Amino acid sequence: MTSALLDGIVVCVLTGDPAAAVAARHLEQLGATVFGIERPDADVVLVDAGSDPSADCTATALVCTFESQRMDGGLVASETTAQAAIGFTGYVGPADGPPARIGSDVGTVVAGISAVQGTLAWLHGGRVTLARHDIAVSPLRALSTLKTIIWAARTRPDEWVGTHVRSRDRLVDSGYLTRDGRITLDFPVGAEDRWGRLADELGLDASTIERLQPRWHETVGWGDDVDDARPVYEERLSSLSTDDAVALIRRNGGSSVPFQTLEECLDHPQSRALGLRERGAYGLPFRLDSAGCLRIAASSSRDPARPLADIRVVDFGVGGVGPFAATLLAWLGADVVKVEAPNEFILSVRPTVAGLSTTYLALNQGKRSVRLDLKDAEDRELARELVSGADVVLENFRPGALDRIGFGFEELSTLNPRLVYGSVTGFGSVGPLASEPCTDPHMQAFSGFASENADKMGLPRRLRYYGFVDLVTSTVATEAVCAALLARATVGGPVRVETSMLEAVTHVLQASRDSTAHEHDGLYGTRDGNLAVTCRSVEEVAALADVLRVSSLTDAGLEEIFGTRSAAEWAQLLGERGVPSAQALRDEDVLRRRDFREAGLLRDLPLPHAEPLIAGGPPWSLGDQGQSPAAPAPGQDTERFRIDPGSFWRPRPESG
Repeated sequence: MTSALLDGIVVCVLTGDPAAAVAARHLEQLGATVFGIERPDADVVLVDAGSDPSADCTATALVCTFESQRMDGGLVASETTAQAAIGFTGYVGPADGPPARIGSDVGTVVAGISAVQGTLAWLHGGRVTLARHDIAVSPLRALSTLKTIIWAARTRPDEWVGTHVRSRDRLVDSGYLTRDGRITLDFPVGAEDRWGRLADELGLDASTIERLQPRWHETVGWGDDVDDARPVYEERLSSLSTDDAVALIRRNGGSSVPFQTLEECLDHPQSRALGLRERGAYGLPFRLDSAGCLRIAASSSRDPARPLADIRVVDFGVGGVGPFAATLLAWLGADVVKVEAPNEFILSVRPTVAGLSTTYLALNQGKRSVRLDLKDAEDRELARELVSGADVVLENFRPGALDRIGFGFEELSTLNPRLVYGSVTGFGSVGPLASEPCTDPHMQAFSGFASENADKMGLPRRLRYYGFVDLVTSTVATEAVCAALLARATVGGPVRVETSMLEAVTHVLQASRDSTAHEHDGLYGTRDGNLAVTCRSVEEVAALADVLRVSSLTDAGLEEIFGTRSAAEWAQLLGERGVPSAQALRDEDVLRRRDFREAGLLRDLPLPHAEPLIAGGPPWSLGDQGQSPAAPAPGQDTERFRIDPGSFWRPRPESG
């Protein structure tokens, strides 16, 4: 039971930050005792930046600071200001229209989850005696991490092609219209024959089929040609009901789900099978099969910036979800080995730099890479030897896929009885959709995420960054693995932990609805751009009204007033009064800024044979603001591993 894992751990919450509330709920669900006052026996203290809890409360505690950032004089201290400052407000609405924020508080929730990741990793590493330790999180830091694929793609690609450099400037993505709703439509990589069958059944002529053939290296659907393909297919699908259209696409080997609201999603049989409504905003978005009361070991030598330095991880992941979860573990100090599957599709996803996929590089930082074919008997034995010396296995295949080749939990836990086995699926391992393929665009539609982004007419809109939900799920998977490592330390192994894209996204949406409502929150046009403004209290509302020289914010004409000054001028004026505000930046603006690098929001990503890319930094600061660990060339360590697999793992650090 996860509710006993942190029994005896005392958490003091000394901030009203909504991300801290998420962290506190997760820690409480894991068994910690949470107080809203200072206590001398505190193990973990959650505070605002600039607050000064007593030394008695923090002497040997982990102090987690929920930051705000100063940018151009403005104060980035809310979800909306963070989304604007990091460039996400250009990915929902029309590319040539006003900015639109993501409808849920993703940055806030992921910042809270990131605080829990750091806390669990610190507890695993052992409390360093007579010392205080600090980590820092914020929505801005979390959103920059989630955008790492975009940053890498837009640094200096070989060609300006591919969804991760062009999707921001495409048409609004509301899926495909049917007679009574909207659906998603996609085909697995390499399924050209199946796609052709659907095109034939829909009655498309040969020239249209040839013109709109999917670009499989663009990651989703028709890639750069999606805006041309959508109306052609929508014309044929609009005569069918949603259920019939979904069935037709699946019958021909494609992937399709209906667009739903969050409420419709929670009522779906798949969500009921996972108990998602019962978990709500307060339940954990993962399932752990064993836990006990944690016993913290003291340590005098563990590097607080690398609390998982003694952990070895085998990353069997494909695509984005599993590999990026393993990268987060590598950022926490783990020794991670990526097992490259033959024909891994992510390697061909454009754009490239020096011939390597920027998406692959962004997703696989800090790892070594070996190429093994798990369908080959000799390679299977080598992979088993790798697992025998590991602490964690991470995989994100469909349920049962690894079991069928002898790499499921039962087989590998027999081989390695102390193993933590982490599984991530699309829809979960049980329920009517468990075996269905799932990618980011499908989950945005099915979970209600797109509906939360709806325009004023109620039209659902997917975020035109088709790796966002993947990486949100990665953060949940990392939290789950850190919890499982603590469970193993208490009750021994093996430990199995599971999550899914569906669990991760619905948790974010439900937690967002439970978040503290702001007094005022909006995006405004200024003389030279757009500005996000949030008032978290009645005092900040009064300060905003004073700066604008209006009697109340209900007065008409706010847009006209904001149009009299530049965004930077308004940010400076509001920042001086402590009102959160931020200019709505574009990706190219962010990449040019020195202050984002100085804050650790962006980092250099070293490459094997080229100049560094730019990538998002970790979602927490543990005192290390240097460059990101290098990404491997695919399979670069294979030869050394095959020569001497028994000594491939790095020596574990000595414990103090």
